[in-house]
Amino acid sequence: MSQDYVFNKIHVQIEGDKAKFFTYTWGRCRDVYVDVVYPLRVDLRRLARSNTRYQFEYADLVTECYDSNKNINRYITVIPKTAVVVRVHGSVSCSHSVDELVLLEPGKPPRLIEKLSETREVVNGKYRILRQVEYIVVNNEKIVISERDIEKTKIKLEAKISEKDGKIYVTGDTYDIKEELKSHGFKWDPVLKAWWTDKLSREEVASLLRELNVEVT
Repeated sequence: MSQDYVFNKIHVQIEGDKAKFFTYTWGRCRDVYVDVVYPLRVDLRRLARSNTRYQFEYADLVTECYDSNKNINRYITVIPKTAVVVRVHGSVSCSHSVDELVLLEPGKPPRLIEKLSETREVVNGKYRILRQVEYIVVNNEKIVISERDIEKTKIKLEAKISEKDGKIYVTGDTYDIKEELKSHGFKWDPVLKAWWTDKLSREEVASLLRELNVEVT
């Protein structure tokens, strides 16, 4: 005997230890994806691509994927051997999208699990990156669901100095200091893509760049 659960328009049918997720596609606005995100990562939607059945067995779960004619009645069954978290995401209509995490445990009804978020600071070469991370906590373990960079700041600026026809040219990481260069009389050369001045010496330009925390290379 099966029992049906609906979470935010996500249809899950439970029969014994089997959890069946209906992910049918109908028209350009209806496309639902199913992934296992814990205790391993499996993109189940990509495993079944034709009009047939597939079964995949892993250490912690068994999955059965079924694609019907024209994908109108597609479903994926997950049989957990231990705690398993399934992510169901996509669009169920032109006006309603879903992104939910369902916890499956043998012998227990399915339930939604809360998705948390935090902002992390990462240094990558010249850049400081603020990254928004979405995650869940299962059995005291933090599982990252998605990551998105929300801000990228250059923390190490480098510039080169050259001299030609009585002018001092500055090239390199000058975008963040362009206002300071303008205030010291520099002008922009769009052909050479460089800032130039004929009012300062090479040594004075180098000193100015160091004051602006720019490394002269």
